[in-house]
This record gives sequence, C-alpha cells and structure tokens, in this order.
Amino acid sequence: MKWRWWYLLLVPFTVLNVLASLLLMIPYGVERMRWKAGCLEIIAKRNGDGETRIWGKPWGQSLGCPVIWYASERAWDDPGLRVHERCHTIQGILGLGLLFGVAYGIHFLWEWALIKFGPWHSAYMRIWAERQAYRIQDEFEAGQRPGAWGE
Repeated sequence: MKWRWWYLLLVPFTVLNVLASLLLMIPYGVERMRWKAGCLEIIAKRNGDGETRIWGKPWGQSLGCPVIWYASERAWDDPGLRVHERCHTIQGILGLGLLFGVAYGIHFLWEWALIKFGPWHSAYMRIWAERQAYRIQDEFEAGQRPGAWGE
C-alpha cells in the first residue's frame, strides 16, 4: 500500500480511541497485560463470583484500536480470537477510531430493532464488523489465511 499524506488524519482518531480503551482499566481492572504483535493485550480482572468485568461478557473486546481486552487466560491464549480482535483493530483505524464505535453501535441497535428487540446475540451476529471478523477468523483457523495478523 502506498503512503498517502492524508493517513495522518487517522492519528487523532486512533489516539482518542486508545485513550477510551485505556480508561476501561477503571471499571475492568487489569489482571495481566502484554505487548504482542502490535497490540496491548490485557486480561480483565474478575469479580468475587468469578465473572469477568467486561461489559456484555464477550471473550475478547477491542474498541477499534490496538488495545485488546480478554475475559480469561483461555481467551488470551486463543490464536483465532487474537486474529478476530485484530480485525476490529484495523476496522477501527480505517474507520476513524471513535467513529467506528459509533457506527458499530448504530448498526447493532438497527439490527436489534429489526428483530423486535429479541435476543441481542442475533443482532450482534448481523453487524458488518462482526461478520467480517468472524470470516477472517474462520479462514485463519481453516489454514486459508496463515499469515493473519496476531499470530
């Protein structure tokens, strides 16, 4: 990909999104963290009942920046999940950081309304960003995309 001057316009949005992700350290807490393949990976602390503190309780979460939250050691060590979350990282960087999160949220609410506020997971699986990330994760796990970012 050829360098373009307007790529610099992505920097402030990405920086804002990184700051928003790091602010999640307050409610989520930090059990462990590491720098791996260009991302800061963090395992969120658990509550006294053993439940993760991540809102929505997913295995992993990225707000579209190079900070990835994991719910457990198992998620932290899952290569397919790392590829999935790094896909969201690229989506966020190309989608102007916080604007990616806004678009993601609007699409989720739209899909949820279309299914008459039924199971949230059904709406989640219809979001464009999730469909793309799961497709890339599936291709990686099937060996069709061996050089996927994250491994």
